[in-house]
Amino acid sequence: MALATQVAAALENARLYEEAKHSAQESETLRESGMEITSSLSQQEILEHILDHLGRVAPFDAGSVQIRREDYFETLAVTGSRSDNVKLGSIYPASSPFEQRFLTEKEAVIINDLNNPPTGFVPPINDETRHWMGVPIIFQDRVLGKIVCDR
Repeated sequence: MALATQVAAALENARLYEEAKHSAQESETLRESGMEITSSLSQQEILEHILDHLGRVAPFDAGSVQIRREDYFETLAVTGSRSDNVKLGSIYPASSPFEQRFLTEKEAVIINDLNNPPTGFVPPINDETRHWMGVPIIFQDRVLGKIVCDR
């Protein structure tokens, strides 16, 4: 029985070590992102660095940052292995029911099956994309834009 207790304790310690190691890697990635943001001069470079670092934590095939203009979202940065399907300057009307979700609910939207998208959603051009996630960028309770990733 003592051997079983020791094995259980060793397994638990190994699990805790792996969790701590993973958390440390995520923290280091966020720290690196912060350092790059403060050292970079171009807004587009900053946004691309943020997307690159996000891809290390949550891998995606295409990612973009879209800023909210008065009545539309405009794509300011794009990265990823399939990012050639997303063009800088692409515009998405903020008046569509789908975009209104970001403005009113101020919550992330995850679509696990693009074969059955929500009303008003403009699907990615790439037919290989099956999953989509959008996260609003909020400051002082106002949606300034969103980060979009798909796989």
